Amino acid sequence: MPVGILKKTIRGNKKDSGFIERPEFHSLASEFISPELSKTELEKNYNENSFADQSTENFTFTYSPLKPDAVKFGRIDVLVKPGQTSDKVRSIYLERSYVRQDTTVNERLYWKANSSFSITTEKKYKEKEPIIEQLIVIWNPSNY
Repeated sequence: MPVGILKKTIRGNKKDSGFIERPEFHSLASEFISPELSKTELEKNYNENSFADQSTENFTFTYSPLKPDAVKFGRIDVLVKPGQTSDKVRSIYLERSYVRQDTTVNERLYWKANSSFSITTEKKYKEKEPIIEQLIVIWNPSNY
């Protein structure tokens, strides 16, 4: 049970933080919930590659789309720590890009198990400098 859920936002040189309630947490975390991440959809729409890192004793599963224009995520990485009775997901990394009106939006989503998540958004409008926003939500007090 977390002591509190800390939300940090960074936009350019501006930083803000404050504690949030569970409903806002669930709303923000919903970005990581997608039917496209189900086993069936991953098998159907993505190519899976994996490797074992002997130095960290983790497995990395990387999913790349078979048809990039037909799926929501352009890249998915899942880091897994094998266990004696079950494997544990350590982290999930997602990338997606889309166009909203005349702005290209690139998002990088990162979920660290039992700790936090972050969403980094880069918005590019024509020839202007991109606007970068970062949202960080932490529920493990040792990571505040």
